[in-house]
Amino acid sequence: VQRPLIEEKLMGDVANLKLLAKLFRRADLPIDYYTVFSELEEQLKDEFDFGAEAASMERMRNILTTDENGLHRESPIVTPRSVPTLVSRRVLVMEYLNGVPLSRVSSEMQKKGIPADGVEAKLFARKLLKSLTTAFGWSILESGFFHAGKYHYYCVLCDLFSIDEPLLNNSHLVSTLPL
Repeated sequence: VQRPLIEEKLMGDVANLKLLAKLFRRADLPIDYYTVFSELEEQLKDEFDFGAEAASMERMRNILTTDENGLHRESPIVTPRSVPTLVSRRVLVMEYLNGVPLSRVSSEMQKKGIPADGVEAKLFARKLLKSLTTAFGWSILESGFFHAGKYHYYCVLCDLFSIDEPLLNNSHLVSTLPL
């Protein structure tokens, strides 16, 4: 559920940053911050439309489960589906997938007696990196579509210590790259 007035507050902050950046545009800075904040403003506009987010989730699911020839492939990550009848501009409801947030993986490993420098932890880290690299490669390099989480708690690991199970990545930041 979108917090009340969050769009107005955040977009107001970005507008203020653009005003400040405009004042320093003639300064000898290595980056044109006005351009940076203008791009941020454009990207953020879509972040407040949860209907568009639900459509992006479905697009990402299709990218991950269908190759460039239209054939089915096994996805390296699991993306939850939205519940279309419960999605609106300010509300996004997704199916629940049980798992461990990425922020708690270390403590879960400790609870299970798995040393951080042990073989299981290293296998887990390799699988995590391989799964996310494959998913981002398919989405960005094959389709030009970027869909990534801004916060660590959007990445939840299903069946934490099973090397055969896919990982879950529920994301928000969306952008399309020209191909």
